Amino acid sequence: MKLPGWHWKLYYNHFGNVPVSVASKADPLDIVAAWTEDRKALTIGIVNPTEQKYEITMELNGAQLAGQGQLWQIANPDPMVYNEPGVPDRVKIEEKSVSGISNELDASAIEYKPL
Repeated sequence: MKLPGWHWKLYYNHFGNVPVSVASKADPLDIVAAWTEDRKALTIGIVNPTEQKYEITMELNGAQLAGQGQLWQIANPDPMVYNEPGVPDRVKIEEKSVSGISNELDASAIEYKPL
């Protein structure tokens, strides 16, 4: 899947800027985290370049989850999909509200998903 700068748009518009240490055993996933400036939101970025879905268990030290938040996701079941000029985008950012957030996160196959 070719990301025409969408991941940078998500990073600049939604990702926190106070880094959080991440110790991950979820190879081959790429996981990063940061607090927003006001420390009201913990942002988590997960890149899953595989065709396998992963479930990740988080251990948060010194923080509690509110149980709700926003999800921005770039995903498509076709790993070879791309956008073409003059054609409606097939790769785009999907945003949705989420509730019931726990310390269990899922990383769907072949996606970039900052929470």
